[in-house]
Amino acid sequence: MRRSGWRGLALDAAGASAYLVVAGVSLARSVRPGRTLVPADVLTQGPPFRALAGGFHAHNPVVSDASSQFFPWFRFLGNALRHGGIPQWNPLLLGGVRVTPNGYVSAYYPPTWLVRWLSPFDAYNAFVLFHLFLGALGIYVFARVLGVRRLPAWTAGLLALAAAFWVHWSLHLLHLVAMVGLPWALVATHLVITRPTARRAAGLGAVLGLWWLGGNPQYLYFGTLATAGYAVALIVRDARVERRRVGAAALGLSAGVALGFLLAAPVVLPTVGLQPNILREREPITSTTRTHLPLRQAVRALVPDATGNPVDHFIYASTEEFSMDSPFVGVTAVLLGAAALGATRRRARWLLLAGVGAAVGLAFSGPPHWLLYHVVPGYDRFRGSARWLAVLPVFALPLAAIGLEAILDGERRARRALTVGAAAALAVVAGWYARELLVRGAPHAYLGRRALVAAGFVVAVATAAHLARVRPRAAAGVVVLCALGEIALNTPRWYPSVVERSAYPPVAVARIAAERGGRIVRAGDRVHDVVFEPDIPLAYAVDEAQGLDTYFPRAYDRYLRLIDDYGRLALDTNAAPPVAGPERLGSRLLDALDVRTVISSRRLPTPPDYPVLASGPAFVYARASAGPAIVVATAAGATERQMWASVADTGWDPTRTAAVMRLRRPVHGGPGTVVAAGAGLDHDRWLVDAPRGGFLRVSGR
Repeated sequence: MRRSGWRGLALDAAGASAYLVVAGVSLARSVRPGRTLVPADVLTQGPPFRALAGGFHAHNPVVSDASSQFFPWFRFLGNALRHGGIPQWNPLLLGGVRVTPNGYVSAYYPPTWLVRWLSPFDAYNAFVLFHLFLGALGIYVFARVLGVRRLPAWTAGLLALAAAFWVHWSLHLLHLVAMVGLPWALVATHLVITRPTARRAAGLGAVLGLWWLGGNPQYLYFGTLATAGYAVALIVRDARVERRRVGAAALGLSAGVALGFLLAAPVVLPTVGLQPNILREREPITSTTRTHLPLRQAVRALVPDATGNPVDHFIYASTEEFSMDSPFVGVTAVLLGAAALGATRRRARWLLLAGVGAAVGLAFSGPPHWLLYHVVPGYDRFRGSARWLAVLPVFALPLAAIGLEAILDGERRARRALTVGAAAALAVVAGWYARELLVRGAPHAYLGRRALVAAGFVVAVATAAHLARVRPRAAAGVVVLCALGEIALNTPRWYPSVVERSAYPPVAVARIAAERGGRIVRAGDRVHDVVFEPDIPLAYAVDEAQGLDTYFPRAYDRYLRLIDDYGRLALDTNAAPPVAGPERLGSRLLDALDVRTVISSRRLPTPPDYPVLASGPAFVYARASAGPAIVVATAAGATERQMWASVADTGWDPTRTAAVMRLRRPVHGGPGTVVAAGAGLDHDRWLVDAPRGGFLRVSGR
């Protein structure tokens, strides 16, 4: 390698190291030894944790999914990896569910395996920090591939650490993987199209394979559509403008996609195959046409807290969901993007501008989704059209890099475009704040401070643009300082800093349930004060007959509604609600699930054979059960309809008879005993003594 090549590699390594330092400093308060960014403080919103903490105390209440679903699954996966290998089955939720897919962690994604060697909290911290770094580095590499020089490209990557959508959803592990993997997918796609080789096709396959292995399906779907659109636009541009032949590029793309699919098959195939068996197989059209951001919230691209901020315990004229879905990528990036519109001899800007326009248009409007819903296969599987903002940083930040490069080159048109953009930005901020002043009850002081901060960054970046005419290095320094300032003001405070020792504290309900074995079932209020909320028991290795699952099994919903018909609640929330009344707790269907413990946030009028084991803040009752495995004397083959008819029969006794689909011949046996003889990741071992034969029914398999 020539000296210049080594020097360039050293500069790239230094830039990457700087990203890691900035990301580490931004998260230092949350990931320092003994601390975690897992928002376990949000558990105090419900019993029994609220009583232990003396009330609800949460730094950021809207990231509760990370503490109630993502981290419990992460801890479960770590336990499984330490005791054998990649698990296929999780018996602790809903009577047992598949591990792949689950919507929270990917057992086949290599960075997830950190939890095999580190503590779950340290692994979670490292996972988030590493992927924020990976996203920043991906933006830098993408800008470099587009021909941008190092310093502007590095500045664009730095701004990725201020991209609010990525930061807000970064505690959702699969979401984060899907978002920060997109720039790498675009890099690999661009390289294959512009200069197709076997090595580059293999690189594309490796990138797509890892991306599809570890990402959230919805964000992967949006990202894959964005990548496909970029590939088509780039091929058309090269064919018409560069006069390149597209045959080799198409072949390289096809080979890369095929290789990526093969690598990701352990996740992709089960995900596709599971769709017909889950409740939410298809979303209504209103889930896309009516879930975009209101146009008035576009001001958040300049004033990120224009609708409040959950960490300030204040959301104004918005919802919790919309507070997460932010278009903010930095005032600096917006103005540099405006400068890119005036840049000369940079064809890539139009591809990037098209990407920005598509992301913003889809996030802020409803009609385009009607067409996509009816035309694009798979679009009807997802909801939340505002989530298209996940792809915005991937196009907006390289566009900002092009603008900064033009400014540093002294291009007059770029400088004028930035000046016009700055004037427009000041007008938008001033107009927005003037309107808010007319709203009675609006938090004028809070919003006024945010408006001043935004205006300050606008003025600083505009000043840097004019300074670049005579002192480009100083101008670049001002822009970098602006980027660092926006990161410092917005990113660190989003993350909680929870003492690891106090996260997931010992609680009586978990201790009693673990000692008794079997499963727990919730009873009582379905809306308020749900005790030991769904999936939290997973963090304590406690089995529950209910729970929350992105892929809620259709058959299990039907089974639970035979116990207590809760209507559409599981369909609407992906969670099985508490049993409404104590009279339903005697259902034989709960016996088949080996339910031994009943929990509630209030005292239940239970009969004497349900002794109280704990009183307040969580009420715990004992329930008799035949055990996790029993010998059934009589079993008969059945069609699906006959099987469900048998289960729905109120006189059915699951300890005596069984209606089994695909059973080859009837079973006529007698009583027997079953003793547990050990268990593995995906299997149990039982010692069965049944002299006359019988059918072994195992709970939750």
